[in-house]
Amino acid sequence: MTTTIVRVDEKARQHPYGISLVVHHCTYAFDILYIPTTYKAPSHDTLPFDVKEIVLNLITSPRDLVSLALTCRDWASTIIPYYLYRELDMRINYSEIWRALAERPYLAKGTHTLRLSEASRNKSTLPQCPGPTLDMLRNMTLALEGFTSLRKFSWTGSHNALQIDQSFLEALARCPALDELDLGPVSLQSDHRIPSISSLWKFPRLIKLALKGDWDLCGVDFFYLSLINNSPNLEELSILYGPASSHFTSCSLQKLRKLHLWHDSLYIQFPESELYPFDVQILDFLRNHPNIEDLRWLTWSWNRLTFPSGFLPSLKRLRAYGHLYRSLLQDPTLIEKRKWECISRATLTSDMPILEQIDLSCLKEMRLLNFEGFDSLKRLADLAPSITILAIPSFGPPININCGTHSPPPGYMPSVSDLHLENYFECLAQFPSLETLLDTRLWSAIMRLSPEERTKAVTHLTSRCRNLFRLNYWDPFRHTEMDIVFSKGEDGRVSWREMPSQEENWERFGGL
Repeated sequence: MTTTIVRVDEKARQHPYGISLVVHHCTYAFDILYIPTTYKAPSHDTLPFDVKEIVLNLITSPRDLVSLALTCRDWASTIIPYYLYRELDMRINYSEIWRALAERPYLAKGTHTLRLSEASRNKSTLPQCPGPTLDMLRNMTLALEGFTSLRKFSWTGSHNALQIDQSFLEALARCPALDELDLGPVSLQSDHRIPSISSLWKFPRLIKLALKGDWDLCGVDFFYLSLINNSPNLEELSILYGPASSHFTSCSLQKLRKLHLWHDSLYIQFPESELYPFDVQILDFLRNHPNIEDLRWLTWSWNRLTFPSGFLPSLKRLRAYGHLYRSLLQDPTLIEKRKWECISRATLTSDMPILEQIDLSCLKEMRLLNFEGFDSLKRLADLAPSITILAIPSFGPPININCGTHSPPPGYMPSVSDLHLENYFECLAQFPSLETLLDTRLWSAIMRLSPEERTKAVTHLTSRCRNLFRLNYWDPFRHTEMDIVFSKGEDGRVSWREMPSQEENWERFGGL
């Protein structure tokens, strides 16, 4: 057995700058080591610049960055303005911004998220917004060179195919930290549609991928297939597919945990007795990926598919229709083992016996097919008290409700009692953890009230549902989903603001 002897001599104890240690270990003798007793760790404002960059890239909150910048001038000069632009939401036709970023790439070195989209517009009154010009694409490509910390890239919202050339793809592929990619319809220039370009579609760090384009029509199905195959670490895949674009089912993604599938057409006549080949291909793909935990799939073969027992044993979140939905919920080999976190398309009247058999203790999200009365919702609250996200279509007073049997006079504004809003608030209060209410017409009813009654209704709602902070509804005038976000001030007053929905852009595909 080896021993270690540590001897501290008396002279060293009196030395003002350190301690002399003589260490003997077996047959080895070490020289005297002096450790200053007044040693002081370097201050955070004297760190080397490369260490500072590592520290700053680990901070994601702009508020935390501002707090750090206020500590001293050195940190302020490092952070402002280079690291404050953590997220950039830009329109694709903002040529001045792209020119500035191309000329001063250091401005984007701290950006983690870049989202590009078309300008919002009313189709009936405004002309079509032009896409990026060649000069703009050139500046965009140069600007991408400065996004050295980019982690999320999204280019969506375009009604036409996005014209992307080889240099743009090369610049995007050189972003070393990119792990999330979200693309709408992509169109490559004809002289670039050659197999050699597939080498550009390589993002080794990619974890999340969303492809929302009609890839068959764009003629780039080969390239997106190459992109998926060259992403071995992919954990989440969301894709818009059709009868001829289910090629992704040939890929092997052993780390895949989330698969969201949408149709590129919802109006196809289905022969009653046929199984569609692409549905069978997807079913085989799912069999080969048993670790999937989150699935969204609207099958085209409806009730003609057969699902084996023990199918997708790791599944926790499900967005599906009829046969697939009930087959997975009622699988006798897994009904007691699954810990559901999300269920959709449930009809409480007919599905309540199934819901009473499965474990809903971990359920966080429930999306119902329709509102079927207060009693069924209260029963759901008893079974799943941990629900934080609840979608209830048609939940709220009917649009044409009025006071009494006669039509209201012009300019009449109903009261909270006229619309029986207390009944709806009381029902929601049964869900103690509720944070988000989706796809409801409750806000449309509240907006019909006078300003005083509206404030009263919002205060009543948020007092009964103390955790509720977001309410989502469909705006028929803007033809889009909107979010109402509540906040409470120090004086206890509740305010709200309206903003575009946080739901995915293609949320309404397939009604899931």
